[in-house]
Amino acid sequence: MKKRTLIFYILVSVITAVFLSCKVDVADKSLLIKPDIDLTSKQATLIIHKISNETSYINVYRQTIDDSLENNPVYNIGVIYPKTVDSNEQTYRFIDKLVNVDSVYRYRARYFDSDGYHYTDWSNSITIESDFEEAYPKSTALYYKASDSIGFTFEDTNYTLKLSGALTLPSIRSFSDYQPMLIVSNGLSTQVFKIPPESLTQREIITLKDRLPVEFLDRTIVIIGVLAQKTEYTNPEAAAADRIIKSIHWTAPTSIKVNGYSDNAILIPSSKANSGLDYTSSAK
Repeated sequence: MKKRTLIFYILVSVITAVFLSCKVDVADKSLLIKPDIDLTSKQATLIIHKISNETSYINVYRQTIDDSLENNPVYNIGVIYPKTVDSNEQTYRFIDKLVNVDSVYRYRARYFDSDGYHYTDWSNSITIESDFEEAYPKSTALYYKASDSIGFTFEDTNYTLKLSGALTLPSIRSFSDYQPMLIVSNGLSTQVFKIPPESLTQREIITLKDRLPVEFLDRTIVIIGVLAQKTEYTNPEAAAADRIIKSIHWTAPTSIKVNGYSDNAILIPSSKANSGLDYTSSAK
């Protein structure tokens, strides 16, 4: 194995480990003010404080609290676009609708602007009690479920992925509002890209060459897995081309192996493509 390839695989292993489970230091004095949480019997609303008019977007992270906190994964559950909110507002709101009863959560936010990322401290924890009206039972899976036998087959002549079986869909109300997304890492960033719903249920192929942006081409990339995405617009009644994204909600990710590739690393040659959404997993 070439030295460059070995270094890349080591880097990707580190990124994937952070993606799946993050140990977070909350004692950092540079951390911004933590989100507040308005918890009612119907919803958990995060109140995230405005820090600048230059914020491009804000990622929202969640962690489940229990006795093994240090080993619990930190999930990127969505994005807020502040510039779609009245500039006079001093806070932004994000409703976490995918919660299970008898669970305890905490949250933090990550702002992005021209100076890079800025993290908040962790919020106080909240408990989803049994009388929480919009919560799901503890046993309900709010993400795609895959058996150990399921994996993608990568075709390296036409650069496509095809699932070897069908995933179990999340048990989410109004799941038709969600879109399946493919999670891909290029060693420096992790992004999500839309894929056909049939690609996870009826074995339709996923064409990668026309889907990935230039920073994911002509270099080794890693297929992390899939998630479901719901997009909210400021003007949902407008034509699709004229809609303005207000926020995005993500389910927890589901890891999917690429058959025959122990590290899930593949290579796609250059091609014109659409941009993805920032799904960098690190919560610092």
